[in-house]
Amino acid sequence: MARDPHCDGLPEATSFTASERLALVRTAMAVLQRWNVGDETARAILGDLPAAIYRRWQKNNVGAIAPDVAYRLLLVLKIHAALRTRYSDPDRSVAWINRPNALFAHQSPLAIMTRDVASIERVLRYLVADQSAW
Repeated sequence: MARDPHCDGLPEATSFTASERLALVRTAMAVLQRWNVGDETARAILGDLPAAIYRRWQKNNVGAIAPDVAYRLLLVLKIHAALRTRYSDPDRSVAWINRPNALFAHQSPLAIMTRDVASIERVLRYLVADQSAW
């Protein structure tokens, strides 16, 4: 199977230690929960992650992580970091990610992120570009 070009530069999923995989999943899932994301939406953001895997992750039972899913988890963390840099109040970060935005055709950034990996990258690019204007 060909490697997803979005994953270039990421280590193979098998190179993550068990504790690194658990930390990555737990942290990204905590961020999604903080953003008030339901299970179905979280699974969509993670590339239509199968429900059985998602349920195992909720119980801290994390096995191998596919490179494309690892990339999406990392994007969630980068968006969270960009929002925390932008807003000192975490509630403002949650409001921004959930609020319709004219830049995203009056949809929330969260809704945009459920489409595909390019849409998640688009949200991150906006936040990073906006920060560089400061």
